[in-house]
Amino acid sequence: ELLTGKYDHTGDCIVYGDSVTGDTLIRTDSGQITIAELYNQCQQHERNGDKEYGVQSFAKVVGFNAFEDSPVMSDISYVMRHKTKKKLYKITLQNDKSVTVTEDHSVMVDRDGFLIEVRPTHILPNDLIICLST
Repeated sequence: ELLTGKYDHTGDCIVYGDSVTGDTLIRTDSGQITIAELYNQCQQHERNGDKEYGVQSFAKVVGFNAFEDSPVMSDISYVMRHKTKKKLYKITLQNDKSVTVTEDHSVMVDRDGFLIEVRPTHILPNDLIICLST
């Protein structure tokens, strides 16, 4: 939404490699693959300075339909990757699933019944981290 100026769960879904490590699993319509594999599966690769973009992906990834309050499979505009010196945080859930994210990555949590966006350093012990259950 910030990049395109609109939110459209049927398209304009952006998988942004600045926020997660290359081994992060991404759920696609063909099963789970790493974000690095998703980038490599793109039909075209472009460079702009120190950033690389994978475009023309046939995969769909899990997005969120805010109108129906549910996950949906969405098209990908591009997958971007580049090296960063940002601090990394590993977030581990009670079921031992984990993800490693940069210090400025958004995490959606339920805090006292309210859905809010926080950074990894602002997650509180009683927050419920929002994630896919399967």
